[in-house]
Amino acid sequence: MAWHDLVKRWSRKSKLDSLADAIAVRKQFAVWEQICHRVGEMTLAEARGYVRARSACLVYAEVDATCRQQRRIDPVVRRQLIRLTADRVVEDAMDTLRHLRQQPMVVQKAA
Repeated sequence: MAWHDLVKRWSRKSKLDSLADAIAVRKQFAVWEQICHRVGEMTLAEARGYVRARSACLVYAEVDATCRQQRRIDPVVRRQLIRLTADRVVEDAMDTLRHLRQQPMVVQKAA
């Protein structure tokens, strides 16, 4: 493999990573709204699977919209983008869940 092929491959991977990050950030709130009512009662492993399943439609729709804006995106690249975006969305939601679980509950007395 030639040097320029490696640089080209690295550049495409970097662009895909950036694009996946941007899509994940745009969908972070929508995903959390969809899952927040259930994940609090689940183990982390259960929550991870639930987040991945519930966020799939949002990820696919947003990746497809992005692909339409970019015009010509190879189906292989689209699949990679879906996988990367889904991974980022799940990790963002799990980070939020872990953070919330570490916060102490505040109990206020009634007046």
